[in-house]
Amino acid sequence: MGVVRVLLGDLLETGCVTVSRPVPPALLPDERILREVIEGLRAL
Repeated sequence: MGVVRVLLGDLLETGCVTVSRPVPPALLPDERILREVIEGLRAL
């Protein structure tokens, strides 16, 4: 686990990895819309 932290720290410093907070559930798209998109893609 320590090695992973060091590697992630190095990647973060070089800009290869970015860290952001998760999107609050209230701001996520409606699950129904996502399911319709998936079904539409499958129909292609």
